[in-house]
Amino acid sequence: MITDDPMTPSQGKGSPSEANAPSPSEAEAMTKALDILTYTPLPSPDPLCIHGWDSIKTTENVSPTQIGWWNGDEGAKVPLYRAYGKKRIEDDDEIIQVTNLIQAFLGTTAELIIAPPIPEDKRTKKEDPPHCTLLQGISPEQAEILINKVSPPHLLPNTNTNPPSQRFISTAEVTVMIIPFDPPPTSFVTTLKGFMFIGKNDAQTETEVARIVDTAMFSDDKPANLSTRVRRFIANHRDNVPKAIINIDDVLRFVCLSITVKRLNLLKREDIGTGVGKPTPVWNVYIFPPTKDQSAMREWREIIRKTGFVTAANRLGSTNRIFNCKICLSEDHPAGMCPYPSQRGWIAPTPPPTIAPSPVVEAITNPVQPNRDARTSAHRGRGTQSNPRGRNATNRKGKVNAKS
Repeated sequence: MITDDPMTPSQGKGSPSEANAPSPSEAEAMTKALDILTYTPLPSPDPLCIHGWDSIKTTENVSPTQIGWWNGDEGAKVPLYRAYGKKRIEDDDEIIQVTNLIQAFLGTTAELIIAPPIPEDKRTKKEDPPHCTLLQGISPEQAEILINKVSPPHLLPNTNTNPPSQRFISTAEVTVMIIPFDPPPTSFVTTLKGFMFIGKNDAQTETEVARIVDTAMFSDDKPANLSTRVRRFIANHRDNVPKAIINIDDVLRFVCLSITVKRLNLLKREDIGTGVGKPTPVWNVYIFPPTKDQSAMREWREIIRKTGFVTAANRLGSTNRIFNCKICLSEDHPAGMCPYPSQRGWIAPTPPPTIAPSPVVEAITNPVQPNRDARTSAHRGRGTQSNPRGRNATNRKGKVNAKS
């Protein structure tokens, strides 16, 4: 029986299930709504983060006995070090100076304990580890203020603005950097060099490098040893990923989406400020740390730093030497690119006075050279009147001096 009902299947309108199926745009919206990553935003990167510190580095080359005492102290404590290369605070005068500085910053007269590190290997220079001195005798609230580098209320102006993030304590005599006793893992993993991009600006090359790293570490399009190692590592070390993300593929996507690349254009030291010299590009790679385990994070960075990122037409990208900023000690930039000296409240150290050399020292270091072109020189010509040799000699053989 044939009916004229326009909604019957005989009219080609589709089955009831097909009629109720969502449109492509609705299906896409539903898929997006079910995607856990839509509701799990990545943490915002800290532009002033000091990269490279972990619980291993803060106590590097410290006497194991002293480390045991430091770890056993259940009170609030923070490591600190001195900026501008002289990082180990251990002299009596320096300890007194830093104690007064922190007491003034916190607005307290309470006795503080500053414990200088005892090197396990004493054959070290001032710039070698251990770097950190431990500050004790503070309250948890004071430790939180120092770790966050936020000016305490008695130092703030009478405004309704949020407390300024200071991130350091600086005077003309000393600048102190303060970090947590157990620093959280940071996102910096490596600095890559060797890529070639012709006709692309800095931002475009950053996008390209991020794509190259993404493909090498997280792509399943082709068998790759690196992507397998990455997947195995994250499957075993994922305690820093939000707990709402359960599926391993979602965890991988979450970490992959966090890849950030920043290009640095490096100049030779002698070319800085001259306007000459060709800059050498390198690319810093930042990836959200999947774990809080510091030893595992070292393994994570080692996996990436030993990788050669092969491209079809942009050459090979490999790890450049890891920086060690002589100002803040971060690993992701050289001292000439340190962001801290440009921050409000940062006071650069006063250069030592230049002492003019004494005349005696000047004469020794810069002796007067004889004027070998002067015709009055006693060492040129054929003699002088007082010299028995030359034209004025009175006892020349066979001749008598006409003037005499």
